[in-house]
Amino acid sequence: NIVFIDIGANTGLVSKQVYNLKKDKVKIYSFEPDTLNYHCLTMNLKGKATCNNFGLSDKNALKNIYKFNDNHGKSSLIKKNKFDNYEKIKVRNINIELSKILNNLNGNEKVIIKLDTEGYDLFLISLIGRDLMEKVDYLCFEYQNIDNYKFDKKLLLENLQLFKKYITEDKLKINLSDITNLRINKQIDFVFKK
Repeated sequence: NIVFIDIGANTGLVSKQVYNLKKDKVKIYSFEPDTLNYHCLTMNLKGKATCNNFGLSDKNALKNIYKFNDNHGKSSLIKKNKFDNYEKIKVRNINIELSKILNNLNGNEKVIIKLDTEGYDLFLISLIGRDLMEKVDYLCFEYQNIDNYKFDKKLLLENLQLFKKYITEDKLKINLSDITNLRINKQIDFVFKK
């Protein structure tokens, strides 16, 4: 059985693929704050997932999400240089929201957290409490060399060290300190496994 937590779900394509692979053996929780993307997400995952129309962060608040007309997948809480417009969205405390999911497991599930938040991933990973991260079997995220949100490098490293191995799409060998210190100058997708 799988619990799939999709943070930055966009229109739900990854969640839908996971559902199509596992159907009755997966519970999906999707988080997408962008209003237009969320509308598409609910259409794509109708009855297949618990969809949440808010982002995750360090606290409950209102924030701006910056949008790009040419690519709705690039919406970000990080103000990148040439955004087209923005929207005021709700964010909630990541630890409170993950606790609602992870503290109700029976222990027989494999937990996968996938983050794709356009540069906000490392910040979010650094926020997740160790007690919650210990319940995660796979951590998938998109690394970007963006330092707009200051994250706790020590906590990020501690969370990543809970996993035994990782892979990247091009099988690069990377030191964990290269991730935490933003030494990699390209965008890379990572999958960490316990």
